[in-house]
Amino acid sequence: MQTRLLLLFCLLLLTAACKKGDTPVTPQSTPGKEVQVTQATEPAVPLSAPPLFSQPLATTIIEATNGALPIWRSFAKNRPALIIAANTPAMLAVPPELRAEVATLLTDADDKELLRRSSPTAPDPLLLPMMSLNVALDAGWFSQVIWAFPSKQGPEMLELETFQQQLISAGIATPEEAAGFITLSQGSFRGIIRGRPFTAAHIEALPTLQESALLHIDADYFKPLYSGEIKTPIYPLLTDFLEKIKATGWQVAAATVALSNQQFDGLPLQTRFLGKDIAAVLQNPDLLKNSFPGQWERRASALYLENFMQREEIQKLYLEMEKIDPRDPDVKFGLYNISRQRNQAEHALIYLKAAVQIDPAYALEYLSLAQLANERNLLQKTVEMLQLAHNALPENPFILTQTIHTLLANHQPEEAKALKAKLAALTWSKIYYPEQIGTQEAILKLIEGE
Repeated sequence: MQTRLLLLFCLLLLTAACKKGDTPVTPQSTPGKEVQVTQATEPAVPLSAPPLFSQPLATTIIEATNGALPIWRSFAKNRPALIIAANTPAMLAVPPELRAEVATLLTDADDKELLRRSSPTAPDPLLLPMMSLNVALDAGWFSQVIWAFPSKQGPEMLELETFQQQLISAGIATPEEAAGFITLSQGSFRGIIRGRPFTAAHIEALPTLQESALLHIDADYFKPLYSGEIKTPIYPLLTDFLEKIKATGWQVAAATVALSNQQFDGLPLQTRFLGKDIAAVLQNPDLLKNSFPGQWERRASALYLENFMQREEIQKLYLEMEKIDPRDPDVKFGLYNISRQRNQAEHALIYLKAAVQIDPAYALEYLSLAQLANERNLLQKTVEMLQLAHNALPENPFILTQTIHTLLANHQPEEAKALKAKLAALTWSKIYYPEQIGTQEAILKLIEGE
């Protein structure tokens, strides 16, 4: 009876985790009077930068917004403006009880520790990626913010009152901050958030900027805009976006581009190429002047053909791309997907393994395969997929926990015991992951047969 209950518990947990990821508990803390914005005590060091796309731009590809924190901090002495193009501007508030520790982290920690304590896969984070810009403003790193937000509506359809309510409901601004916003022009709004000028603008209503800035582009900017290759083909969508920001003449010193595949509600792995291609254009502005590379055109054709179930032609395109660039993990993943669609399961797993060997983030696909195996009552295959995911991403505590759960459910206690020390060493945040503390204790007891 105990074994049956354990099996049911593990399968339910695995199913939930694979469907929606391990979502941190985001405390309901709204920034208000207790927020202390750091006031600069020294004049900003002048920063000079060329107009965007006038020459190659120093660009760093990151997984999530928190990856920009070390780069932003390196420019803190300049106090530049920040331009952020994203679905949401990472402005959620840090829980009050962690703000002092976060302030110390931003000031004293080295880059490695700063990234670790803000990672979406850290068991003990002090802040989450969705809080990154909030803490940067509190630290006084930027003089102002321009948020380019995505919208399928034209700028003339956007109303100030609705926008103010959205700022509040999304946790971006307090009611007092939102009330101070005004309309600059159709589709462009400005106010003060965390003591800094904050402009939010439709891509058709981007403001000019006199001072030098940093640029952050999150690939999730395109999430609400993309409706498939027939209605909104991705590369024309990308080109239009880049042309719009080029037209502003913004002077940009450095850029970060977030791929956004590894956090809750992130982009599907099929889109992982997008952020890389954005970075490529920033690093080589001639790509915007000329036609895009042939590999991009082949990918666009493959995406388009998916609408017509032209699986053989899609596979031919990806095989051609693989021949040109055998080290492109996005191509390997494309071959994995089309092989699955053609019921070539063994080939599919070979291509997925190749993609993971080049870019371990693709191991997240093993979680989807584990869920599928679980739904088909193939528990040994579920274990196999989770072990592959754990081997590729050994530092991910959520995958570790799922793997041990399923090993116990599949009556593999020795394999579970081999991972016990790693599980016992985890220190979970009481603020963000309180449920994981109890789960960890329960699993450790089960491993010991208690």
